Amino acid sequence: MRNRAVLKMTMTMHLTDLSIRDNRGWVVALVEAKNPIDLTPEWAVEIMERILTQSQLRGVRYLLVASQDWGYLRDLSVPNPPQSPNATRFDMRPIIEAYTRAAPPSRRLRHEELKLTLFQWLLDMTLGGQTEWRPSADTPEVQSFVRDIEGGSVSMEDWE
Repeated sequence: MRNRAVLKMTMTMHLTDLSIRDNRGWVVALVEAKNPIDLTPEWAVEIMERILTQSQLRGVRYLLVASQDWGYLRDLSVPNPPQSPNATRFDMRPIIEAYTRAAPPSRRLRHEELKLTLFQWLLDMTLGGQTEWRPSADTPEVQSFVRDIEGGSVSMEDWE
């Protein structure tokens, strides 16, 4: 199956900014861009919980909430106690810097800029990791995520 990126914006309401399909066409990940200066793990998990309660995530394995500072990834295939949901945190700064070299590092990206930057990074990851960034060995969840999206496609359109 040929890799492709769909860059369609729709006017309908959606729950996340991006979706990632695997090489069979199934949605395996949903991505939400949030760019406050202080995106905490608790806030990221709260966003994930909202997504989980407002949709039926049949087959979706990963939720990613990302700012230009931190990414929070949750593997939905791993049991997560409701009283203490968690997400793996990883540093987004090297990724953002690699894709926004022209922007001063101290400048906060606007939502659409962050979304497009995440789109480009994830597109490169689906194409086989054609980026300088590699997940750290101490984040096996992120390594699994990268492996699972390889050969897939990234979309900005509604996924339901």
